[in-house]
Amino acid sequence: VRRDPSPPSLSRLSLGDGQSDADRLASKFEEGQDVLARWSDGLFYLATIAKVSTD
Repeated sequence: VRRDPSPPSLSRLSLGDGQSDADRLASKFEEGQDVLARWSDGLFYLATIAKVSTD
C-alpha cells in the first residue's frame, strides 16, 4: 500500500486559477487511494477510491 506523506488539504484550495472545484479535487485523488470517508452517521470509515469523476 502506497502511503502519501502529505495528503491533500481540502480546506486550502485556492479558487483563483480558473479550475472548477470538481477539477481541482479530482486532481488531488487517484483510483486505488485509501481515504477516510464520512458517512451519514457522521463517523469516518476507511475507504478505497474506486473511480474519480470529473463531471
